[in-house]
This record gives sequence, C-alpha cells and structure tokens, in this order.
Amino acid sequence: MVAADYNYGRISAQWIEKYARELGATVVGKEFISLDSGDFAATLNNIQQQAPNVIVSVLVGANHVPFYREFTAKGLNAKMKIVSPSFGLGNEQEILSPAEAKGVITSYNYYEELKNPANAEFLKKFAGAHGANQPYITDLAVSEWNGWQLWAAAVNKAGSLDRDKVLKAVESGQVSIDSPAGKVTLDGRSHHVVEDITLGRVNDRRGFDLVKTIPNQAPVYEKSVCDLVKNPSLNRAFTP
Repeated sequence: MVAADYNYGRISAQWIEKYARELGATVVGKEFISLDSGDFAATLNNIQQQAPNVIVSVLVGANHVPFYREFTAKGLNAKMKIVSPSFGLGNEQEILSPAEAKGVITSYNYYEELKNPANAEFLKKFAGAHGANQPYITDLAVSEWNGWQLWAAAVNKAGSLDRDKVLKAVESGQVSIDSPAGKVTLDGRSHHVVEDITLGRVNDRRGFDLVKTIPNQAPVYEKSVCDLVKNPSLNRAFTP
C-alpha cells in the first residue's frame, strides 16, 4: 500500500487494512509519501523485494505521478497490478503515456464512458458549453454536479428555499435524480447517497474500459453509525 501522507491517505489506509483482513488478504508493506515528494526509489525497491500480488495506491497530485512512470520503467507493471481509489481524479491517465497508465484498476460512481441517456445529454451540453477538446470529466466533477442537482430536487420537493423545510425533504429519503452516473438517491438519515459504483480499467486511449457496474450501493457503514435525524449535531469523523 502506498498512500499520500495526510489525513485522506492515512484514513484510507486504515480502511484498506480493515477490508484486507476481512477478505483474507495480507498487507505486506505500507508507505506514506509526502505530498511534496516525487522520489519513489526506496518505495519501488521495497515493492520489488516484497513482490506483492497487488499494489493499492492512494497517491494524489502531480508530485505523485512519477510513481506510475517509474513503476512501469522498472517493469513491475508486468508482474503485479495496481488498484486505486484516486487514480484519474487528477486526469493522471492523460498526463502519463498510455503504456505508463494502462491497466490501473479504479472504482468510481462516474466515468465518461457510461452509457445512459442522462450521460449522453450531459456530455453533449458540456461540449456545447466548453468545446469538444476538454480534459476527461472526472468522478469528482460529476459528484459536485450531483450535489447541486440533489439540492435543487430537495428545494423543489420542499417548495421552499427555507433551510429547515429543505432539510425535511432531504431526510424524507425521497430525493433522487437521474445523474450522468445513473440514479442517485439521498439517504435521509446519513445524508449520504445511494448510487451505482463502477469498476474501470485504464486503457491505452487515455480513458477507461468499464469492467462492471454494481447498482444501488447504499452507504452501509455510514448508516450504521450516523443518524442525523436523531443526532443532528453529529459532526465527527469515523474511522475503523
């Protein structure tokens, strides 16, 4: 496991370790890389020595792009796979060469390649507003779009901009939209969303081949620990 050395990377690492144990996998190495570092010589040497089946990468930002370049240069991509919940959010697949990025496995709610009417219309309107030669539209961008659309749907359901009325609509569990990512529904108690999750593999065209879509994934853990209807002032971060 290689991760960015700040709260996102370290908390993600805790979850990865938890799920690894539950699935019968063993974490043979764990390294946290400073956000301002692009030196992966020692990390890659350790990976070569440990020879894991899979690398889980929670690296982020431009300084971490060299990891994938050097991983390929050492021939490690022919021996082991990389899976990542962060690769592509900064359009790394466009920065790296096809050979350096191809094969990385990711998991998001949105990919440009999704085939549904809402996404076709979204991509058409986006190209009309910004031109056809824009960078790849990421999961982060569409999640922001979803947030605004869900808020608007809650306002329409409430028939008001009043905060308490909108919140009551949110917590009804009946606010949903047809997103470019598929149907997205607000879970009233946790304020998280129920949505499709898709696995995607980076291809050699600076995009993704979609492997599998798992529909209607509920925020199971969040629902088990976070009830904002009963505890509206709850504001802590949860870790395993």
